[in-house]
Order: sequence, then structure tokens, then C-alpha cells
Amino acid sequence: MIKVEWFYWLCGAIFLVIAGLIVADRGHSRRYGSGLFWALLGASFIYGTYVVNKTAPAWILGVAVIGMAVLVATGQLAQPSAAGPTRAEQSAGADRFGNRLFVPALTIPLVVVVVAVALKKVHAGGQPLLEKDSETLIGLGIASIVAVIVGLVMLRPRSPAAPLVE
Repeated sequence: MIKVEWFYWLCGAIFLVIAGLIVADRGHSRRYGSGLFWALLGASFIYGTYVVNKTAPAWILGVAVIGMAVLVATGQLAQPSAAGPTRAEQSAGADRFGNRLFVPALTIPLVVVVVAVALKKVHAGGQPLLEKDSETLIGLGIASIVAVIVGLVMLRPRSPAAPLVE
């Protein structure tokens, strides 16, 4: 059975990777505060599963949220120093791909509908393939992964880490 919490864990893992990238960026003006914010956010997504299952205390999650609020309130977040594509590169990409730039974004609703409607009825080993009452969220998670893959294949960025870095 595919569980919705797996996608929360994936989001948490992505935020933790982003935290690592920020802390490793020596040119980032507030790398430790920004990195801590993203690490707390990522850990919260993962830790939340245990709070929901009542196997871990919720107060720790509350402290993490307060910590994130304090980091924001004290101005510890800043834009990364790593520059994304320049305006000229963005314009060249827009000219090259035109309306096809919308393909990854339009992939999302298409895949969500297919997963939420078609896979909702699929069973494997006597159990439903998708966690009950979470079919749409699971579809959104699968669709987001598919859209990133479509974008990577279509746009062929210099690095497969481009979605994380940018």
C-alpha cells in the first residue's frame, strides 16, 4: 500500500537537502540561520508522522515551529548567493521552448486525476494500492515527481540538482 506519509517524508528529505546546500554555500549571507530554518522544516515533515501516530510528543514539533518563527522574525533568512539563470538565459529558454514550458505544470493535474480516479480502485494482495482517503494527496505526490522528471528530460538542465538549487 502506498501511504501518504511517504510523500511527507520525501518533502522533508528535500528540505533537509536544501538546508545542506544552504549551509555549504559560503557566499550565503545568512547561511546558518537559513539552513537551520529549512532543516527544522524538513525535520518537522518527517517527525510529524510520529506525532500523528502518537509515538512521539507533539511539543517537540511545537518548539520547532516556534524556532522557525523566531528565525524569520529575527531576519535570519536570506536569498542564496548561488545565482539561477540570468534574465537573458530565461528569455532564451522561453524562446526555445515556447508554450512547451507549461508541459511539466500541466502534467500535475493530469496525473493526479489518473491516480485518484483509476488507481483508487486497484488492489494488490487484497489491500488497496493507495491509502484510503488519501488518494488525491498521493496522486499529487506522484504527479509532482512525474512533473520534475518530465521537466528534467524536456529542459535538460546542466545539473539534475537544478530543481533543488534554483
